Amino acid sequence: MALFNKFTRKPQQTKNKAVTILGSGRCGTSMASRSINLMGVDLGEGFVKPNKTNPKGFWENKKIVDVHKEIKNVLGSMPFRRGWQDLGKIKPLKEKMESIVQEQFSDKPLWGWKDPRTSECIEMWKEILADMDVEGNYLVMIRNPVDVAASFRRAYNRNEKAALKQWQIRTLVALRGTRNENRIIVDYDDFIEDSFSTVKNIAKTFNVTLPSDKNELKQELDSFIDPTLRHSRTGLKKLSKSKEIEEDMKELYRICLKAAHSKEYLNSKKFQKQIDNLYVSFLKSHF
Repeated sequence: MALFNKFTRKPQQTKNKAVTILGSGRCGTSMASRSINLMGVDLGEGFVKPNKTNPKGFWENKKIVDVHKEIKNVLGSMPFRRGWQDLGKIKPLKEKMESIVQEQFSDKPLWGWKDPRTSECIEMWKEILADMDVEGNYLVMIRNPVDVAASFRRAYNRNEKAALKQWQIRTLVALRGTRNENRIIVDYDDFIEDSFSTVKNIAKTFNVTLPSDKNELKQELDSFIDPTLRHSRTGLKKLSKSKEIEEDMKELYRICLKAAHSKEYLNSKKFQKQIDNLYVSFLKSHF
């Protein structure tokens, strides 16, 4: 059943747009997904059901999630090797994903999806969007790694080292995979504190027209984004002193936070070089 969205309307544009939410779990990707839907982004139909770890919903297209899981089952741990999307055993899965996209979104001028696994699958997605002549737009969610680990522990009783490693590599591959693309980095705490201003900034970055009734949009955002669901907020000072967080992780969050507040820095060669260096450092440390 298709998601009802009172704000749906056709933007004035000639080329269809896609918006994808990237980033690790427990970083506010679900919050971002529902928010872009309220902006008018069609998320398709058939969603992963809410549960006690995410009572307000994941806002994930289940068919897309299932194909991502199949890809991961074939390729194993991330990051995937270069050119993975062209492997023979991946080809039928890529074709399945293309069929899903064609079926649900080919006639949609503004659509999108969210699944944390998209980060490692971004190269395949860029090819799919190019084949469909769809403009790709990328929203990368970040969050202080101390709070990410704490959230994973509360929600899933997950080992903190494993959660942090996943946060680190998904953030790195998302930012490497979207270089030279139209993108924005959004910090979880900024979104919680002022969701309406954040949504306006996202819309400006992606050249999307917001619904005409801004007050109603703000009310919808306020009713969905509940600050009480944020159980911890760690500042940079406390992060710097943390002995549990590796220095590379601290540096990754620091530069991402800076890029979230400076488009010039986000688009700079310096930022991308720092991301590349942190990625190489990760590979040396973990493989």
